[in-house]
Amino acid sequence: LDGIRCVCGADDCELFLVDPSGRDVFLVDCEGLDREAFMEKTRMPLGVGYPGMITLRQQPRFTNHFQQDRLFLRKAVKRQGIRSFLGIPLNHAGRPLGYLGLGWRDGSVPIQWILRVLEEVGPIIPLAVPRRFLPVRSADILVGIPSFNNVETIGHVVKAVSAGLAKYFPEARAVLVNSDGGSTDGT
Repeated sequence: LDGIRCVCGADDCELFLVDPSGRDVFLVDCEGLDREAFMEKTRMPLGVGYPGMITLRQQPRFTNHFQQDRLFLRKAVKRQGIRSFLGIPLNHAGRPLGYLGLGWRDGSVPIQWILRVLEEVGPIIPLAVPRRFLPVRSADILVGIPSFNNVETIGHVVKAVSAGLAKYFPEARAVLVNSDGGSTDGT
């Protein structure tokens, strides 16, 4: 993200992705001068705010009048003096994946210039999306967790396995499968 921010001459760059439920987008990361302000709201429903609307409609949005744009919901970002903003949709295999946002304090960022820059850096934008967030069509690791009436312990086991996978295989795409033997306790 920081590379994209620097190449575009932006003050800030953020990345939101669609959550597994497909109903919300969540902030994966933000780089730049105003990181804390961008962290004001880290989850939004699809169709709400810049991240949700741009992801849902799959259409970019650019403005040099950011301070007056009511679609952008995080007031802390506006208080930081961002004047120009570009949101671009991201998709993977024809499906909405999320959105990349770039903000500038300069209120006269030329849209033609930034679009040319993005055409040049376009191929590296997918590199900003951590592989573990891409939709899983295949997996590097498959972990099976058998259970039977383990409502008290299954959560701990899943968390421990997830933590181990994140620590020892951070770039791998993992799938956890709970093979339950007909539990009656809500496992």
